[in-house]
Amino acid sequence: MRVIELVVLGLIVIVVGCIIIPAVAKVREAANRVHCTNNMKQIGLSLHNYHDTFGYYPPCGKPNPSLAPEHRLSWLYLVIPFVEASSFYKEFTPEKAWDSDENRFAALNPYFICQCPSYPDRPPDSKFIPTHYLGISGIGRDAATFPLEQSDAGFFGYERKIRQKDIKNGLPNTLVVVETAWGTGAWTAAPDSIRGLDPAGSPYLGVPKQFGGNHPKGTNVLLADGSVRFLDSSLDPQVFEGMSRIAVGRGGDSEP
Repeated sequence: MRVIELVVLGLIVIVVGCIIIPAVAKVREAANRVHCTNNMKQIGLSLHNYHDTFGYYPPCGKPNPSLAPEHRLSWLYLVIPFVEASSFYKEFTPEKAWDSDENRFAALNPYFICQCPSYPDRPPDSKFIPTHYLGISGIGRDAATFPLEQSDAGFFGYERKIRQKDIKNGLPNTLVVVETAWGTGAWTAAPDSIRGLDPAGSPYLGVPKQFGGNHPKGTNVLLADGSVRFLDSSLDPQVFEGMSRIAVGRGGDSEP
């Protein structure tokens, strides 16, 4: 009888574990998704406060004619004063490159607002800490270099200074930031803080796609009106492309 009791007890433990473990995982993921959403809302608020202060949204990198775009400090650096009142922003040397001796310290440390708690645990691609939230630069890998009037230009560009009135697609319909499970490089580096949609990699959302992959079935996105939405991974790629442009309609054609 003792053996039978032990077997029954073992089966009970297994059954209870099969019920409790998935439930705990769901609760944890729900909390992580809320945390991720709040991060994006803070980013959205900081971008709007930046716009209110300067009259335009930040470019994807700190303007610096003496530095090539790939060496400029990222837009995430530019919004730090609008996220927190601390001395962190003053620790940077703004006229220097993100990978200079003076600024490398930040790239080696995570910045809380850039990190999704559901980001997959995988070996890093470098010693630098990436952002899990990428600014959308438009359609094409080099979309950040497009001028404002380019049909495939998105919210973030190296030389573009986007104002609310420039977003012809409508603030609630325009992507600003999209999370990714494939962050690379440093959160302080301009080219690593943005991503242009690569049509060769369509569809864009899910695992192991260009965007999403942190949460089951969908992706958190920040829109130009400051709202955060959860897009289903099955979203039509053409719809996602349309939301990635600041111009109206497919291909960036203006409405008559």
